[in-house]
Amino acid sequence: MKVTKGQNIFTPPNEIHATYFPVTTSLIVSSLHPRDQETYEKDTVRVDFVNEQNITELLKEHSNK
Repeated sequence: MKVTKGQNIFTPPNEIHATYFPVTTSLIVSSLHPRDQETYEKDTVRVDFVNEQNITELLKEHSNK
């Protein structure tokens, strides 16, 4: 999905997600949990589904959505 200035995105719990910013972007993240590093890491599972090998293809596939 393309997001424009001022839009909000909600990601529900346990939803795998990624972001790509083709231009310099400010992102404000809010959460029900504190966002200190320790709490963030306990709440995060890293999944390698976007990487250097597939980013170009993913951008082509999803750029018009």
